[in-house]
Amino acid sequence: MPLGTAVKIEGPSGDLILQNNDARTVVLLAGGIGITPFRSMVCLAAEERLRPHIFLFYSNRRPEDAPFLAELESLERNNPKYKLIASMTEMEKSNRPWNGETGLINQRNAREIFEGHSFAHVLHRRSAGHGERFARDVEQNRN
Repeated sequence: MPLGTAVKIEGPSGDLILQNNDARTVVLLAGGIGITPFRSMVCLAAEERLRPHIFLFYSNRRPEDAPFLAELESLERNNPKYKLIASMTEMEKSNRPWNGETGLINQRNAREIFEGHSFAHVLHRRSAGHGERFARDVEQNRN
């Protein structure tokens, strides 16, 4: 494209809204910087004491690559209806200790967490490359 060419840029579109419904569970899937909209939802839920149970699956290569990780962990301690399931896929390259999940987030390691919950939404932001496949697995195996 030559310098000076006119381009049209449009902002983000669509709705990404957290419903205040305690009858169904919300499952959020994020990787890397794709966490940004879900961080806002989790913060809002804690601040306004919203009713839904929220499970946030958050995948990164290493803890030092995980934006907002400390804040998301802190929010979990303060909101009994919010569960963070963070997983690191390349801990062998990390300089930080990690006691959480490792490897890709998939249907197998999520099954026990989901037991007993009906789902309002499965939302995902594709950054880590495997969130879309996981979302399909969850959708296919809903109660």
